[in-house]
Amino acid sequence: MSRTFDTELDRPVAPLTLPATVKTGGGAAIQVCDGFVRGTGIVGRFSASPGLIGIKVATDGPVRVTLRLTADRETAQWWQHRVPDRVTPRQPHGARLLLVRSQGATRTAVLLDRPHGSFALDASATVRFDLTAEEVPADGLLILELADATAAPDGTLPHAAVGVRVDAVTVDPVPAEDRPAGDRPVEDLATGPVAGGVFLAAPAAPVSGTFVWTLRAGPAATVPADRVAPPAGPLWEEPPTGAPRLRYRDKGIALARRRLAAARFAASNRARRGMIRGARAVTAPVRYGLAPLTVRTALRPRDVHAQLVPLDGGTPRACAVRVRGNVVQVRYTGHLSGPAVVRLSTYRPVAWRMVAASVTRPASVTPELTDDAEANRALVQELLDRPDAAPVTLPAGRFPVGGGLRLADGRHLTGARDGDTVLIQPDATAAPLLWVLGSGVRVADLALELPVADPGKHDGDRWTAVTVGRYFYPERPEWATDVELRNLTVRRAGRCTANSVAVLGAVRDLTVADVRVSGGGTGVAVHWGAVGTSVSELTGPSYHPHRLRITGLRVTDAFEGFYLSSVHDVAVRDVRCTGVEIGFRLLPGDNADRFHPVSGASPVSSAITVSGCTVGWCGPYAMRLAGWGRSEVDGRTSHLAYRDVTVTDCALTTEPALPDAPDRTRAAVVLERADGIVLSAVRLADGGPEIVAVRRDGVDSGPDVLAGDLHGAAPAAAEQPVEGEPAGSDDGDE
Repeated sequence: MSRTFDTELDRPVAPLTLPATVKTGGGAAIQVCDGFVRGTGIVGRFSASPGLIGIKVATDGPVRVTLRLTADRETAQWWQHRVPDRVTPRQPHGARLLLVRSQGATRTAVLLDRPHGSFALDASATVRFDLTAEEVPADGLLILELADATAAPDGTLPHAAVGVRVDAVTVDPVPAEDRPAGDRPVEDLATGPVAGGVFLAAPAAPVSGTFVWTLRAGPAATVPADRVAPPAGPLWEEPPTGAPRLRYRDKGIALARRRLAAARFAASNRARRGMIRGARAVTAPVRYGLAPLTVRTALRPRDVHAQLVPLDGGTPRACAVRVRGNVVQVRYTGHLSGPAVVRLSTYRPVAWRMVAASVTRPASVTPELTDDAEANRALVQELLDRPDAAPVTLPAGRFPVGGGLRLADGRHLTGARDGDTVLIQPDATAAPLLWVLGSGVRVADLALELPVADPGKHDGDRWTAVTVGRYFYPERPEWATDVELRNLTVRRAGRCTANSVAVLGAVRDLTVADVRVSGGGTGVAVHWGAVGTSVSELTGPSYHPHRLRITGLRVTDAFEGFYLSSVHDVAVRDVRCTGVEIGFRLLPGDNADRFHPVSGASPVSSAITVSGCTVGWCGPYAMRLAGWGRSEVDGRTSHLAYRDVTVTDCALTTEPALPDAPDRTRAAVVLERADGIVLSAVRLADGGPEIVAVRRDGVDSGPDVLAGDLHGAAPAAAEQPVEGEPAGSDDGDE
């Protein structure tokens, strides 16, 4: 949902037509500034960290954003004067590690550092990233943000964005011939300098493979940075009321004193630099003569270590290191879903210079499958567990496969491009047929056939075709990020209570596209997870899936199309359901955000959009939107209001009830304490007099209430849940 803060007296601002470049801060297209000071001749400088700017653009397709950043002497002055004195270390010319964010997600990172041998900060960088058409809202507001990296290593400056200059912002349409972001070649693995043994690894797109960085070491020769001029303060103090006004002569003297003080400070810095250069020239023969011994001592192989640290807060990972003379090669095999830093430690400090950086993607492997389900499962699992994370491409044909295939970080499992690949699970098992337990996983171009299953009420992550994440974790997990499920078909022999695709717990940045489901329980079930052993034995914290995109979902003859339980930042569009008992549900979860690390101030149940859904329903309701849940830990009922949640452009068609359906009144739209949800353009085909159009907090209404925008909460919402709902309907694991 887009927001506007204009009044009727404000003139509409025309968006920038693409391609466009912003080089000054005075343009009306810059609609929002937070922690940012506009400039003349430049876009401006950040005065806080994080800080952001919002630029209004006109686009109906993907865009490529190019951002030019600079850190200079004035950057150091801004940092020294604007960052509180309690922040340490006080190194205004120090290295700055920054996350570049847009539309609420981290896109890349940048490292700005003082050049080797320089007395002052003087660094610049150009970063580029792409945004899809869905990521740019209808109002065209493009948000650009700089923020500190939460996992920033020692030696980098806090409040890093303060003073950083934005020279230009360029927004271009992505050329039609460009391949999707996930298939682009990897470039710029090492962005920026090596600062204190730390360098940036920021691939242009998430990628799996073997990363190799080659660096050359030299003797450490730290040059002291220039001192930063103290705050100038006002030129003069205005006299009190009634006192004589200052004469022009007095003002001129004050200005001359200011300029004299600035000249003296600059002269002292120049003299200091001259002394340092002279001392270095005198000691140069000794330093260069001892350089080989100094470097050899510092690079003792047993004391050289490297660690890759994801900037999203993930667990640091060890890298292999090989030392040859003064050349060090750092190697990491795995998946990079976003920017990370590599931290080198040595016996003694050295000066580093990046020589080369590369990534090698392993070639795809194709197994020879047979008619033995367990043998096929073991063979495919063996290939998925290869250390080089080689993509596994299954051949065309129909093959039996036992359940329980696990996909860790960076694993890709796809079917044949030139024919159907069908995996058949002969017997129902509690373990999912495909279980995604890592980041950077891609599952595509497969058909999965499963028998009917009858899981327990809280087995929503089991007995499935595909599960991403977990319901219950034994300890705090890492987030599974950058997961893609595309062009999948799931078929069951009939209706049952087992979900087809389940997304639970610590999952973010997930794409579900073009998934077709026939039979079974819920087509796509999205649910919270938590640390604990069962739904009644939770220790917390809870984890809530977010930044999800679900498009092109097709569900037929199943219990339900999809549900979202205790999530945030989700977009669902273009869904078609026929022969389903329930179209979809939005739920806060039985515990709402009670076990969230910031309970009461969490983003749970916010920023959710459901659009373009067509539902043919034969059960109790087409859609149920509820804001309450009953905990199975202690029976406590929780209410959580929705924020920025819309359901729009949905068509609901009533189908005949199933022969064995209970005899009860059917309602197309059920709203239960659904504060904060707005329904618009929801259309209901005439289902006859026995169909209630809207049941809001126990009060039935006709279809005329859907003519305009309908808000989820009634003027006087019921304080207790509506009686008569199916048992466990607030939980979502059906």
